[in-house]
Amino acid sequence: MAQSLLQALLQQAETLPPDEMLDLASQLIDRAKQRVSATQSRRNWSELAGIVTYPFLGEDAQVWVSRERQEGQVNRDRLLGSDRED
Repeated sequence: MAQSLLQALLQQAETLPPDEMLDLASQLIDRAKQRVSATQSRRNWSELAGIVTYPFLGEDAQVWVSRERQEGQVNRDRLLGSDRED
């Protein structure tokens, strides 16, 4: 958009009452959001399948999950004052 056209529109908008200025701004924002969402395509998670090689970062996912759960349980037991170790 040419800068002169933008300036002309802003000058015209200055003549509007405040409620109409707010309505104009709201409509412009809504239209801009629609254009942005129309141009941006949302990625589907299935597109990521197979992007990295197994095992990513050298560790099996299930081993990582199990270790994290065990460490979390140890921390909970410590915070609750339990001396049990599984």
